[in-house]
Amino acid sequence: MGDRGSPVEKATEFIETIFPGELCGKVVLDNRMAMIGIVRSIKVYIPSFKVGLIIVGLDSEKGVEKEIPIDVKDIEKIGDNVLLRIQLPKFKVLNIEDVLSLRNRLARSFTSS
Repeated sequence: MGDRGSPVEKATEFIETIFPGELCGKVVLDNRMAMIGIVRSIKVYIPSFKVGLIIVGLDSEKGVEKEIPIDVKDIEKIGDNVLLRIQLPKFKVLNIEDVLSLRNRLARSFTSS
């Protein structure tokens, strides 16, 4: 009997039906406690069931919106905010106006789909 190899890893993205939700829309803080983005969605990889979050922030060099997947092992705590164990230097440190703008754009993108 031949080995069929490892199954192909596929990702499924989950978005909450209410925005902001339990995770989507929460502010993300890096290990310096700097606001770097918000949670866009939850990603689950199948068949490994590896879980991660998709974070939306602003590129530190270009100032444009940028998304990055964050592995669950890089998350320190989820409460009122999501606290990461790592630093994301390619993300701009945000002020509250940036966060509100990202949330508004994300909410509009969900309602227009």
